[in-house]
Amino acid sequence: MNDQPSFLAEVEAAFVSARGQGLMLVEADVSLVDTWEAAGIPVDVVCRALHEGVQDWREQYGAQRVPPRRLTHYTKYVESAARQRKAGLLDSRAHLQQSESASADLETTDAGIILLLNQIKERRQASTSPRVQNAWFAAEERAQQEARHMPCQMVRDLVLEWTCDHLLARVTTAEAAVLHSAMDARLTGERGRLGPDGIAIRRQAILREEVALLFELEELTDD
Repeated sequence: MNDQPSFLAEVEAAFVSARGQGLMLVEADVSLVDTWEAAGIPVDVVCRALHEGVQDWREQYGAQRVPPRRLTHYTKYVESAARQRKAGLLDSRAHLQQSESASADLETTDAGIILLLNQIKERRQASTSPRVQNAWFAAEERAQQEARHMPCQMVRDLVLEWTCDHLLARVTTAEAAVLHSAMDARLTGERGRLGPDGIAIRRQAILREEVALLFELEELTDD
């Protein structure tokens, strides 16, 4: 029996996660997802593109306006991401093997950064879940990039957030329901003292914490 979520289920879960609320995809949206799958666009590319589209909307209009619920609005993001992947400008899961030498290739003499990258790699190799492995790998790549212009301690503090965000974009519909139920329960006593922007920020923080609990992720230490 295949326990992996379907292409449609992964896209739907990522869209729910990105928008911060549930929805039912209409028939036209389902057909659009089928078109993306038939075109050979990897599901991680679609999920990433949807998150970018929602983020762009929020940056332009703020948290008070709900992002569009129709997937047609995000077509340009998916098509752009697909072109970048095809051109080799967007990382893929196939690059996972290349990261074995990532630390050695990093153009830095900062021992702290090299230690951090090795710690992330150890977490990835210790996991038996492909999704968690991919999430740690994504965080490892992000850390390597950000380390060029960000202090080591700041990078270390953000690694778990990057890992959780990667997983959050790929949870199943059932997992998304559990995460959002837990988030709503925790927010109940806080809504009165938080404005719209505060609620949006707190919601994201809680979701990350719940993802860390769900997938048994822990902060990296500097030991």
